[in-house]
Amino acid sequence: MNIDNKIFLEFNKNLTNRINRIEFYKIGEDSIRYDFFSAISKLYNLNTYDIVLESPLHKDTFIPNNDVKSKRKENPKMDLVIDTDDLNLNVEFALFRRNSIEKSGINKTQRTFKMLNDMIRLGLENNYTGRKSIFVCVADNKMLGHKLSCKLINKFPSKYIINNTLLKELNKYKTKGFDERFTVKFMKSKFDIEANIIFNKKIDSSEDIRIIVWEINNIVY
Repeated sequence: MNIDNKIFLEFNKNLTNRINRIEFYKIGEDSIRYDFFSAISKLYNLNTYDIVLESPLHKDTFIPNNDVKSKRKENPKMDLVIDTDDLNLNVEFALFRRNSIEKSGINKTQRTFKMLNDMIRLGLENNYTGRKSIFVCVADNKMLGHKLSCKLINKFPSKYIINNTLLKELNKYKTKGFDERFTVKFMKSKFDIEANIIFNKKIDSSEDIRIIVWEINNIVY
């Protein structure tokens, strides 16, 4: 199943209209999701009930940490899931932007690990459900071009290959960066994750803001 590129162009149009009315740093991730829902619903003629928000992950996607004080965390969710005759899709979203005024910064390392965690979740969910998985990110110039100081992965945004060797090396660099419920499960699996950029386009605004979409595929070994 190939995803029609028109979805992302429509999403780009929706988000451009929003950003031209509201300052970007005031926009939250829920608004980003809504603009995507609108685009994909329009182009695939989806019913509201075809889209499941905060859908529980497949039970084999993670290893529970059995923390009785964190029961909600033991029921992790996928941002969006669609299962129809024409479309079977997992989607995770990210919004990487400054928090307020132009001079403010963001924790780029934290955002990078958030991206890697989501890609691992998508790869595992893909493995157990067979749905296509994509990671949809909106990022401003504070994040664009960032590269971890350890130089273990390419600058943002790029194609990424996630495997056991990479995770072991990154854990030496930032031990609290990963969600072990998923990384431990992934490291016991027999596949690598390949994240390929399938859409990368600037929003039509005065700021350098881009929509980047990665398709997540598993490479069995």
